[in-house]
Amino acid sequence: MLGKTVTVIGAGPAGALAALTLKKHGLSPALYENRGGSPTPADLPVKPFWDVGGSVNLHGNGLRALERLGLLDQFLANSGGFASKLVFMLMDGSDPIFRNQKASRAGEYPPIQILRNTYHRVLMSEVEKAEIPVFLGKKLVVATQTEFNVTATFADGTSVTSDFLVGADGINSTVRTSIFPEAKHPIRAGAGFVGVFELGFTPGSNVPPLGFDNPVGVYGDPLSGNSLYTVHCPEDNAGAFVLMQMRQPEDEEDPDWLPYEDLPKEANRLADNVAEWGAPPSVTNAVRYAKRITPIHMFDLPDMKALHKGRVLLVGDSGHGTFPTQGQGLCQAIEDCAVLHNLLVAFPDFANGAYPDVFRLYDEIRLPRVHFIAESSRAVMTHMHASSRVKMRLGRFIFRLILGVRNTFGLNDAILAYNCEDDVSKALERYRRERAPASK
Repeated sequence: MLGKTVTVIGAGPAGALAALTLKKHGLSPALYENRGGSPTPADLPVKPFWDVGGSVNLHGNGLRALERLGLLDQFLANSGGFASKLVFMLMDGSDPIFRNQKASRAGEYPPIQILRNTYHRVLMSEVEKAEIPVFLGKKLVVATQTEFNVTATFADGTSVTSDFLVGADGINSTVRTSIFPEAKHPIRAGAGFVGVFELGFTPGSNVPPLGFDNPVGVYGDPLSGNSLYTVHCPEDNAGAFVLMQMRQPEDEEDPDWLPYEDLPKEANRLADNVAEWGAPPSVTNAVRYAKRITPIHMFDLPDMKALHKGRVLLVGDSGHGTFPTQGQGLCQAIEDCAVLHNLLVAFPDFANGAYPDVFRLYDEIRLPRVHFIAESSRAVMTHMHASSRVKMRLGRFIFRLILGVRNTFGLNDAILAYNCEDDVSKALERYRRERAPASK
């Protein structure tokens, strides 16, 4: 159909949600995903490509955006509660510093925690219901565009040409490097490992049931740069953890979210490391008896000057990936899609010539927000590393003061209580004023 086809590169949480958003407005999206599509030995069960990772945060700002997209109920039905406070501790659990996780305004949604694969499964179920095509094993090599269309070329020699293209292919986006060659490359800051275990599982008589002493916590050793994030996901009967090592990883190759095949070997190795760091036994045991561990790299993408060019739009980490220290990565991708949805409501003639205005307004609304989140995430990261014990104590003292002020005066609302519809309304009002005929 002329003017309505959209190639979405990446069928992860950002790409799947973007495709659903576009479909709601009569466009014809198709998802192209690098993972999956590989031959599997007959004696091995076929796992969906989204069966990876640990947990994700859905704070009030993300939940409100999901509500605007008509998907909130599906996720509330598949998630459990989330503690109202996040605890920042030293690696042994001492010196706790609390951050309020809930926005202070009345009527806000309480934050929830959900396994990444559960969240993704719900999205892919909605994609199937919407009859959106999904093509697996499609590794993008290059994206090119003309005034009239965009062509995506894949490693298998195939290509697809459509009216528009959405880049949702993550922090190492090929779409971004193809369309924005001038953009700075993401900065590799260290290695990470995300894992999942069965909550309450008893590995043996000498090991207590698995579960963290602090269900939502960050354990850190500022001198080494090592840190651990822990969380309980009650509805999934699971716990999840993120191990972060703020140093250059020995293996520079991108692991592409592939879980370890030799799980016992790697789980024991990581658990021994965590024990050497001085982490509590509950954390060490959760790592040792994890049922899935996925290695990742830690990246920070320098702020982009634009999230669109021509007929190409970036959503999620491909345009603004940063450190996970504010728990906002997924929520920012959801906000992207909610803003796109609101703009498509305001511009029903998007495919017939209004797309430049939609994409320009998308940048106007999203860039200040994602830059603010990235800067806030970087600021937290600076307090998780110190070159000396004196600087460590000073850094934690300052961090405690900052969070104390934010907790007391509800300043976390700037992140957690954000409503993207407010910024959309302001941008549309400015747009209409600029184009209103001058009064005589």
